[in-house]
Amino acid sequence: MRKTIVFCLFCLLFLLSACGSDTYRVITPDNVSLTVDTAAKTIRHGDDVYTYEISGQNLTITYPNGGQYFSTKHSTGSSGGWNETYDPERYLDGSTLCYALEAERDRQNDNSNPFLPILLIVLGAFQLARPQTAWFLSRGFWFKNAEPSDGALTLLRIGGGMLVGAGVVLFFI
Repeated sequence: MRKTIVFCLFCLLFLLSACGSDTYRVITPDNVSLTVDTAAKTIRHGDDVYTYEISGQNLTITYPNGGQYFSTKHSTGSSGGWNETYDPERYLDGSTLCYALEAERDRQNDNSNPFLPILLIVLGAFQLARPQTAWFLSRGFWFKNAEPSDGALTLLRIGGGMLVGAGVVLFFI
C-alpha cells in the first residue's frame, strides 16, 4: 500500500513537472523561414526583427520602422489593418506574420489545465482497482469492524468508471 501511494505521488510529480514551452521555434508559412521567440515576443526574418503583442483575440505586430499591423480573430474569421508607416514592400506582409503567430495566440488563450482531468482519471482508476479501500476511506473509518456491501462496491466501480471517462473527455477537449 505504501509503495502504491509513493508511486502515485511520483507519477503526479512527474506529470506536473513536464509542463514547459518552446522559447524558440522556426515556422515556415508561405515558404518563409521565421524564428519566433515567445519569451521576448519577437519574430526574426533574416536581419529584420518584429515585435508582437497578444491581448485576448487581438494581435499587434510592430515592424522595425515603427509601423504596425493588427489583427483581431473572430468566430467567423479574422480582420486586420495597419497604420500609415506600414510598408509591405520593404517588410513581410502582416498576414504572413499573423499566420505564424496563430498557434501562439491560441496557446495564450487556452485556459485549460491538465491537473483536473488527471486527478479525475487517477481517482477513478483507484476506485476501479481498489473499491474496498475507497469505501473504507470514504465511509468505513466511521464504524468499527464494518464491511462494504456488494452494492456499495458495485456503485464505487461504476463511479470510478464514470470518473475515468469524464477525465479522458476533459483531457482531450
